[in-house]
Amino acid sequence: MFYLPNADSSSSCLSDFQSKLDAMSFPRTLVSECLGNSTQYVVNRTSCAGITTTQDWVEKAGAETLLDSSCEGDLTGLTRCSLCLDAGMKVNAQLVSLDKNATKCFYYAVLYAAGIVNEFGPEDVRTAACILALPLASSKSRNSSSKDNLYKWLFGSLGACMGVLFAMGLILLYRMRDKRKKQKALHEEYVTGVKARVLPNTGAKWFSLAELEQATKGFPQRNMIGQGGYGVVYRGILSDGTVVAIKQILNLDTKGDDEFVNEVEIISKIKHKNLLSLRVDVVSRAIHQEAKEGLAYLHYGIKPSIYHRDIKATNILLDSEMRARLADFGMAKQKHGRPIPSHHQSCWHGGPRGVMERFVLVGILCAHVMVALRPTISDALKMLEGDIDIPKIPDRPLPLSHESFRSSLWYSASMSERSRAC
Repeated sequence: MFYLPNADSSSSCLSDFQSKLDAMSFPRTLVSECLGNSTQYVVNRTSCAGITTTQDWVEKAGAETLLDSSCEGDLTGLTRCSLCLDAGMKVNAQLVSLDKNATKCFYYAVLYAAGIVNEFGPEDVRTAACILALPLASSKSRNSSSKDNLYKWLFGSLGACMGVLFAMGLILLYRMRDKRKKQKALHEEYVTGVKARVLPNTGAKWFSLAELEQATKGFPQRNMIGQGGYGVVYRGILSDGTVVAIKQILNLDTKGDDEFVNEVEIISKIKHKNLLSLRVDVVSRAIHQEAKEGLAYLHYGIKPSIYHRDIKATNILLDSEMRARLADFGMAKQKHGRPIPSHHQSCWHGGPRGVMERFVLVGILCAHVMVALRPTISDALKMLEGDIDIPKIPDRPLPLSHESFRSSLWYSASMSERSRAC
């Protein structure tokens, strides 16, 4: 058994150890301060892959391990001792791979090497100095001063602690490498999916993060030119001198990923002088007529038609020749199998006046005094988009102060007085 069977035996063992230290004039608090609570030396199946006995060790680590061939015999000398320590690290990594939550596998390897493998045992000076990092005194030097013994014991404990820290560092390094490997696999899968959705021969190019950081000089605040629902747009200059707008996605989630992929896919399919391409100069002002031409091209110039669905001033940019470019296709949708309704077309052909009239009529309808006549939000959006016609706005009900109500009230009052007179 690697550890003590119960708490009583553990407490008794520490007390006996304290008595021996007292006889050697060591401080009384040495055991409690250095060895801590006695319960940590009680056997526990969760300490290392369910191992509690040597039989468990054979089942988990195997009948023959590197310790059996590297830690037997005289371990005097740097070469022999280094082989044993290296074997201990490898066996520890093997046991940790069986149980990621194991915390004491290193100690199990040390105890097995010193107490089972080495025929001289843990009390041998050579075995203790190499495996346990405890420079024990030989029989010829037992009469050395207690101060020297204390220093040796402390340095031995320090060596053991360093060994534990080294083992923990190896475990942490392994987990970090495994995590990076998984993240890289997910990233490659995502990149492959995005590239598969973008049409070939469209001029689209895949840039690395390092290239984008170099183009924007680290995404500084001074280079920010806009902000959308899922990211911030920065001005950048590529290595060939091309000025570009680079969108940095924030708070990556499923919805943001889908919008980004949709935007790339839509932009890669369309080419027009008033639509933002994948590589374009960016300025800061909007021109209504050119923006309308871009929308007209989306609606009638390509098949299937595309609805932008997010027209606003911040999504209309200018190129180096001051031409308006529609941008941010994150919410755009393609209309498959159904052309844009004629009333929508007539709305846009009506010019700014027709657009303004539609917005005013929908606003009046939404604020109608009779709540039952107000459209739902969904219907109101469809009216604004031109997907459905705007119904005739019903007349408002007459107020009680209207003349017709006054004459009716006067007639009712006069009839009531006549009835009382009779």
